[in-house]
Amino acid sequence: ACEEGFADCDDDVETGCEVDTRDNDAHCGACNNDCSTKEGVAEARCIGQLCQVVRCVEGRGDCNFVGGDGCETDLMDSVEHCGACNRSCVDLPNNAAAPACGDGKCMLVCEEGWLDCDGDELNGCETSEASLADDVQNCGACGNACAEGFLCVDGSCLPDREWAQWP
Repeated sequence: ACEEGFADCDDDVETGCEVDTRDNDAHCGACNNDCSTKEGVAEARCIGQLCQVVRCVEGRGDCNFVGGDGCETDLMDSVEHCGACNRSCVDLPNNAAAPACGDGKCMLVCEEGWLDCDGDELNGCETSEASLADDVQNCGACGNACAEGFLCVDGSCLPDREWAQWP
């Protein structure tokens, strides 16, 4: 029998109780209890015979602060924890848009028929696709501005004088 905090992990009588399980990451508290990684989401260390999360891997977070499931949140696509714990995308205005998180950044997913032409999350998806037919700032597509002296007609920029002759 081994003293408390030690174990015979190689099953070799000659080496005896060769492993100190109190702070051994590969044999934490018992033989072969490896806590150096926690399912690829955290770095853990053996402290006092218990595997303890010391750092989440990039893109993961311990947002609920429950020790047993540390680093449970994927910060790359969580709408409630986008890029960091408690950084919510749901508080964005919902003007024809649904909040989303991609690569750890809040973004808008526009409803069908709506676009975010100005790229401003604060006003949501402000442009209707129907308005692209006659909007001189977004003629036929977001950002396609008609030059001075041109009008937007059916999504195309036409010179003012041609419009006057349009059948």
